[in-house]
Amino acid sequence: DEVLIDVTLGARPRPDVLLLAQAFNALPTGDGMLAFTDDREHKAQLSVVWDVTARWSIQLGAFSTVGQEAWRERGAVVAIWRRF
Repeated sequence: DEVLIDVTLGARPRPDVLLLAQAFNALPTGDGMLAFTDDREHKAQLSVVWDVTARWSIQLGAFSTVGQEAWRERGAVVAIWRRF
């Protein structure tokens, strides 16, 4: 078993730009917690979201694993947002 904890912080330095800092965490729980402490996984992601129109935005970012005893992952994020 594990507990998932995700945290997102955002700030708008300009009305058409959103800066995002995100953390994605998976922590072991239960009886196996002490035996499998290396199974903790932490990822950090930074991205920028540009408002192209009032309804459409584009997100560009990057993520990476952080901490020790974790698989090394690095990647890019590209997303299209639509407001309803």
